[in-house]
Formats: sequence, structure tokens, C-alpha cells
Amino acid sequence: MHAKLRRHTQKGELLLAFLAYLRSERGLSESTIEGYTRHLTQFLESLGPRKGLTKTTRQDVHHFLASLDPALSSSTKAHYFSALRQLCRFMQLDYNMRRDPMLGLRSPRQWRTLPRVLSAEEAVKLIEQPGAHSDQYISDALNLRDRAMLELFFASGIRLSELTGAKCLDLKLKLRQLMVHGKGSRQRSVPFGIPAARALDAYLHDGRPDFKRADRSPFLFISYTVSITNQRVCQTLLR
Repeated sequence: MHAKLRRHTQKGELLLAFLAYLRSERGLSESTIEGYTRHLTQFLESLGPRKGLTKTTRQDVHHFLASLDPALSSSTKAHYFSALRQLCRFMQLDYNMRRDPMLGLRSPRQWRTLPRVLSAEEAVKLIEQPGAHSDQYISDALNLRDRAMLELFFASGIRLSELTGAKCLDLKLKLRQLMVHGKGSRQRSVPFGIPAARALDAYLHDGRPDFKRADRSPFLFISYTVSITNQRVCQTLLR
């Protein structure tokens, strides 16, 4: 790819300098840089042999974006737009490009498919799916755990990873609050309602203590065979 860029002489060298900037100064991943390289090489070819990058106009950019394959997804077209925008900013800062040719141009709109949400009836049916009690001793504990997980999941709106990563010390049952550890080590206190509190209370009293080695791990929700929580800590939360 770099050999292909160098055939563009000065334009190719400028683009190589831009890619080196992305790698060393911006710390972008190699996959992102490879994508930028492909997109911007196409743009260089669209300019022709005589026009330099610093002379790029808004019309050049507009014509290039309009010439892209209509079958490309809106997200792919947005990647082209982002690559061009970053390049033009770089040229303005380091190579005295007088005007930003991207000024006034809008990124292609990215249409996102909305996820299907459960109806109220479906949500209730899902929460009530775990049986309250069965004839099997192990199933009783698992049912209490699953009911507590579903109730808390729907009541709080937290991510699945946040639910499974919750610890006993994060739970304030009397206050009906859960301290959630989200992305980027950010923490937030999330409230939940009475039904979730009742399900959690039943799980901590009658379900979790029956799990094998439940007294050796800090996590709130555990599998039947894997140790995850300090039982004494959980019991203090119930007082």
C-alpha cells in the first residue's frame, strides 16, 4: 500500500506523514489506520496527478463522496468522511492548507436499526418464568437466583455485564440501591423497586447460602458449583 502511495509523489508523502501522525500522536489502531489508508488512497487517485492535497477544494471532496458506490452502507461512507475530515485538519495545522474543504459538508447519516423491545406482558412472563419453588433442592436455589437477576435487570436497566459483575458490597438492599461499576471505571448508584428488593431478599436468605462455596467470593450472583461470595457480608446487608 505504501508503494502505491509513493507513486503519487508529493501527495503520497504527505499522506504517509498523516498516517504516521495517526499512529504516533493519535494512537489509533492498525485496523483503523489501514481503513484510512484505503479510503484516502482512493481520494488521491480521484484528484488526478496534477492537483496537490493542499489545493483540495470542497468541490473535490463533494465529487469524491458522490462517486462512491451507492451500495456502500451509510457507516462505510461515514468512515470515508471521517478519514477526509481528519486529513484536512492535519493539512491545515501542519501544511498551511488555507481553507478547510470539509467546512459545511455533513457526514452521511447512519441509520441504525432500533432493537426490538419486550412488551409489558412479555417482560412479566419472562420474569415469572423461573419457578418459585420446585421439588428439587438445587432448583429452588437456582430459581430464586434467576428470579432475583431478572427482577433487578428489568428494574434497574443496567447492562448485562454490570449485572453479572455486581458484588455483595455494591448492594444496599434496605435503600433499594445498587452501586454499578460501568465502563471506564465510572460508578453510579442505581435504584430499584420493591419487587426486585423482595426477590433479592429471598435469594440472599433462602437461595444463595445453599450454593457450594458461596462464602468465598465477593460476587452477588453465582453459579451453583462456582464460589463467588462472602456469606457474612451478604447477611450484614439484610440487617
